[in-house]
Amino acid sequence: MSEFCSTSNGGFLKSLKHISHGGPSPFEDASYGDTTSFQRIKALVTKNYMVMTRNLMLLVFMMFTPALQVFVMCLAIGNDPKPMWMGVVNHEMNYTPCSTTWLRDRGSIGGCDVKKLSCKFLMEVPKDTIYLRDYETNELASDAVRSGEIWGFLSFPENFSENVYERAISFYIKKELYDAFERFLKGMLINCGFYKELAESPIRYLDGVYGTDDTGFKEFIAPGILLCVIFFFPLCSSETAYIWDKKQGTLERSMVAGVQSWEIMTSFLATEGIVVVIQCFVSFFMIIYIFEIEILESFALSVMITIMMGLAGVSMGFLLASFCDEEIEAVMLSIATFFPNMILSGILWPIEGMPLAMQYITYFLPSRLASVR
Repeated sequence: MSEFCSTSNGGFLKSLKHISHGGPSPFEDASYGDTTSFQRIKALVTKNYMVMTRNLMLLVFMMFTPALQVFVMCLAIGNDPKPMWMGVVNHEMNYTPCSTTWLRDRGSIGGCDVKKLSCKFLMEVPKDTIYLRDYETNELASDAVRSGEIWGFLSFPENFSENVYERAISFYIKKELYDAFERFLKGMLINCGFYKELAESPIRYLDGVYGTDDTGFKEFIAPGILLCVIFFFPLCSSETAYIWDKKQGTLERSMVAGVQSWEIMTSFLATEGIVVVIQCFVSFFMIIYIFEIEILESFALSVMITIMMGLAGVSMGFLLASFCDEEIEAVMLSIATFFPNMILSGILWPIEGMPLAMQYITYFLPSRLASVR
């Protein structure tokens, strides 16, 4: 028995000696130098793709939620408020409602009747946006405003029609006198050998380079909202995927196997970048074809800036995930960075309205330069 054990131990030691001093073990993989960075990145991208597609519902949610957020915000922000209730106290009609039939019988709707102009004015108020409610006195209308029943009220005095007619005549006289003086001044300048343009105002209001003078609030806020949403969702998804890799141990095993840090980052950018591109194009389709918001100048540049904002969100997610061990911690940090980024980047209000010191601080925010209109 002792001889067998001695023989066995001797054979085992010889085997260990052969493994330590001999050629590579059959259980060893190929050396690190036999694989290229492209192969390692391809393997990591495949792994990330498999993890991402395990929950297809979540993947579809991440792809279309930014567009849905933009859709909801464009529906809720920038539209004209309606209906708006307004009160009417008409002393000219002895506190009685105006009758359309009475005006039609008198021929006052399309004629030149200058009586009861308050009723003719109320007929021009758009009925789809402003709803009118009659009150007998100004005190009752004021009480209705205080109680929140109406937003305000119109009070017509007894001599409203006479005042409006006199004001129209006065305005016409002032206009004729101004035009006569302008003709007189131009004629005098021409007779004296000067240019007649000297009599005109030197100030000229020209058309804007971009957009129009009556740009609505929806057109102002939509690009910034799109950038914030495209930045936030890749931030959350990338940090969640990175922390999941750390908790599962796949990130550590990849590093032990010789995968470099930049290769891991590249693989995450490749998989998350595909989602960002889909989010970007779906959101642009929503803005352009559904809400008809015009994109001036280069459309390709707008798309590239939006995609870069999404990739910046992915990078920000890696940064936050490196300090966190749980997904909930990273999500809380993401929410804490989202609102300052949205408020201080000039999305809701122009940056020029902030204190000067804060304007310089906003240059450190990712959405600051991208959201410049």
